[in-house]
Amino acid sequence: NIVFVAMTSATLAQAGTTDLLVGNLGMSGDVNSSTLSIDPQYNTVHASRFVTGSDMSVVMSATAALRNVSGYGNATYEMYLYEDDGTEPGSLVATFDSTPTLVDGAGTVHVSFTSTLGISLDANSSYWIGVKNTTGTYTGWELTSSDDESSPLGWTIDDDAIFKQHPSSMNWTDISILYDGAVPKYSINGNTVPAPSAFALLAACGAITSRRRRR
Repeated sequence: NIVFVAMTSATLAQAGTTDLLVGNLGMSGDVNSSTLSIDPQYNTVHASRFVTGSDMSVVMSATAALRNVSGYGNATYEMYLYEDDGTEPGSLVATFDSTPTLVDGAGTVHVSFTSTLGISLDANSSYWIGVKNTTGTYTGWELTSSDDESSPLGWTIDDDAIFKQHPSSMNWTDISILYDGAVPKYSINGNTVPAPSAFALLAACGAITSRRRRR
């Protein structure tokens, strides 16, 4: 007999290689020296909103263009995904597992963050990606004034980018007050997940095959 085994979306996503879901790392960085200052003294978080495509997805990694200039110490980062609360990040969806560090004077580097188990995101939904500098006294997230991004799956990066100091007490502030039209540079990688109908079809095929073999 053939036994049909139902696999979770995360398992399916991890079974193969990851693909680009959305990214703008290839855009020129041309907004006020291409950096946005992140001050860890206040645990500042900077965030950018994106919209998923027509399929559910599992995010396995993300990369941000981060900059550490000379003379300010090593810089360690954390990355998060949030739900969308209309005009700002809502509830925390997940924190990426890795906390990479840029050495003092590293310059601008594409820094990758990973999720061991994967982060499931709904189709056609808005989310926010956020970066916090936990050590180091002056670092930056490279910005671009380009509205373009790459996504073979129909994801988009919104123009909305915001920052927040003192997360427990201060409001989110639009980055445009400092850098007009600026968007942080990053990419998100993972896998799409078959729609429930696809699972149902596979299950039906498995059941039919099983019945035929028992005859």
